[in-house]
Amino acid sequence: MTRLVLSPQEPLVGGGAAEALERELQATFRRGQRDVIVDLADVNGIDSAGIRALVRGHTTSQRLGGSLRLAAVPSSVMRVLEASRLASIFETYSSVEAARLAAWPWHTVRVLLAGAVLCTVLVWIGMRWPMELAGLPSRRRVRCIAIRSSSCRS
Repeated sequence: MTRLVLSPQEPLVGGGAAEALERELQATFRRGQRDVIVDLADVNGIDSAGIRALVRGHTTSQRLGGSLRLAAVPSSVMRVLEASRLASIFETYSSVEAARLAAWPWHTVRVLLAGAVLCTVLVWIGMRWPMELAGLPSRRRVRCIAIRSSSCRS
């Protein structure tokens, strides 16, 4: 599962970088990418146009079944998101690597691992229980009875 990282290098304000980011996000989603991380480490300001770009990116990713994650959000940008009461809709992370790690499908990994453990346990039990559950003697005892060997002990 590939996660594209976009890293704007200037304030996300109207008349430039905000519109460019919005166009890039929408083009990215049109190309089939569903999961995007926006690295805001070098963004020292944001206005309503920048917020619009992020919100549109978020809604588009949700509609496609993906995610838009914000990484390394500076305090000045976070204050604007909080003042606009939009900070809670975004998944924010301290770094791009933290966003990548959180983007792993951990629930699926846990379910698959639990399934593998369960199958292993069931196979192990299945190799030992059928005779005991059926009330039959163990395989060794059955073999000894069949060959009527005096060397067999039960």
